[in-house]
Amino acid sequence: MKDAQEQAGLPPGVWTGLGLAALGPTAGSVVAERQAQLLFGEGRHPDADRLERKRLDDGAGPETGAAAGELSESGGQGDTGPRGCCG
Repeated sequence: MKDAQEQAGLPPGVWTGLGLAALGPTAGSVVAERQAQLLFGEGRHPDADRLERKRLDDGAGPETGAAAGELSESGGQGDTGPRGCCG
């Protein structure tokens, strides 16, 4: 994705919008390719990898660890709700 973006002469994507407070990224910061894949490709929190790793490091089991990267119905981080955004 990054290569195609650079070839097209497009600037990197940046975080913007009212939902940022629920997700955590700073407005105007660059969206990492993995963050875009998690959020738009998998319907998970853009920092799911980090959140899941922290939960596992804190002693949670695999299912609980994986739940840390799910999005709640409101679009923020949560352990319940559909695996999607902006519902």
